[in-house]
Amino acid sequence: MLWLPAAAEGMTVSPMPEIARKPRWFAAALLVCLFAPCLLRAQERDAVQFANNIVIHEGEEVHDAVCFLCSIENDGTVHGDMVAFLGNIRVRGHAEHDAVAFLGNISLGENASIDHDAVVFAGSLRNGPGSSIGRDRVVFPLFLFLLPLLFAGGILALIVWAIRGLMHRSRAVFPMPPPRI
Repeated sequence: MLWLPAAAEGMTVSPMPEIARKPRWFAAALLVCLFAPCLLRAQERDAVQFANNIVIHEGEEVHDAVCFLCSIENDGTVHGDMVAFLGNIRVRGHAEHDAVAFLGNISLGENASIDHDAVVFAGSLRNGPGSSIGRDRVVFPLFLFLLPLLFAGGILALIVWAIRGLMHRSRAVFPMPPPRI
């Protein structure tokens, strides 16, 4: 027990809050804090996966679909964006916003549609018969990503070559011996 000078004579105040003294309330508050984000995400109907493909079946609706190291297969409706990092996007249904693939491909099946933009970084974009893309089609080839890396690597190699040239000049290892008479 902790004695506070502002308290009346003989009264002591516990330093622990009331909720922490009751383990049931504390456990319930902890569970709410842990599971509230999951419930909010379920209400928004987002599909986010890591190394596990996202499959949206016909008749299903999803708000956003984001995939890392996996692919997105859309046979239903995506109301938001579809983004795949190091994976492909296959649309055979309808996407109301953008589709973006980093180091992957986007392919549209027969009568599939993307209402806004389709952006591919270091991949390809394939349209099926009757498919449509509402606004822009942007495809960045792989060499556009490699060009800055090659430039930076060349500068680094030049710096290393210059430092090694200064440090390891060609000079005699030992002095010349005196001439013999």
